[in-house]
Amino acid sequence: MDIKRILDNRFARWIPAVLTLAIPAGIFWIAYRWDSIVGWWKAPWIGTFVIAITLVASGVALMERKLTSRQKALYLALLGALAILEFRSLKISDDKSKDAQRKADQTQKELNDSFKQLLSDANDTISNMTGGDSFAYVDLTDQNQPSLIIPKLRVEGRYALKLVQLRVIDVENVKKMTGYKGAISPGEWASSRFKTVIDFADVTPAKPMILTETCGIDANPSTGKNYVLELAAPNGTWKEYLRWERINGVSEHAIKVVEMDDRKAESDWKVRKEDVTPGFPRIDGVPDWDH
Repeated sequence: MDIKRILDNRFARWIPAVLTLAIPAGIFWIAYRWDSIVGWWKAPWIGTFVIAITLVASGVALMERKLTSRQKALYLALLGALAILEFRSLKISDDKSKDAQRKADQTQKELNDSFKQLLSDANDTISNMTGGDSFAYVDLTDQNQPSLIIPKLRVEGRYALKLVQLRVIDVENVKKMTGYKGAISPGEWASSRFKTVIDFADVTPAKPMILTETCGIDANPSTGKNYVLELAAPNGTWKEYLRWERINGVSEHAIKVVEMDDRKAESDWKVRKEDVTPGFPRIDGVPDWDH
């Protein structure tokens, strides 16, 4: 029996195809032996089925025989199945890529949030030490007893203020001294004008401090009050215009607090608080802050 007769029989014509298909079959066998066929099926290598399509097509071409209608149908079905599997591997790869990107974005977001939280905690710590955006001012009235003069040092804002300094300037005494004719002695005027309370240890927004007469604020409710106050803390300095009058038996007051800034003209200083009762005198609808 010669080689030609062996190759001409029906079985021998499938040998090239069998040898060709042995390559992907070997890949599957190795994957199985490595106990990773399940993992490979969940995430097949891109191009695996393209290679399989190429090898199948090559194997059929090497058979050197015409396919029957059934064989052609099976051949096309096999190529189609391999193509579908290749599209599946592409989708799996794309999904894994998107999932990895989502995880990376989530990780980055968590890192950003952690960094923002660290900054917030650091800013909060600094603000607790310096007072943040809080400011101090003096109020004369009491909500429960509006007819009384009760000077209180208050803090408005989220954070407490430490080492608060207060200087009280009695505008009426300044006016008297400007045209001084013995109404008060220079020592009395200087004492009332430059009274300063230094280092209020800790003033919190929830607990205002009642000021004594040594601060230079007259607590007599029967007379009008006209003060300019200068307040300072580690986080800033403020100037307060404080007016109080008793009109027709009703207590009327006007308070204006501005944040001092040497880099700007006084007219451009930021107004931190303005509180004027309806009955307080006005000029063109505005209290006369300068007098």
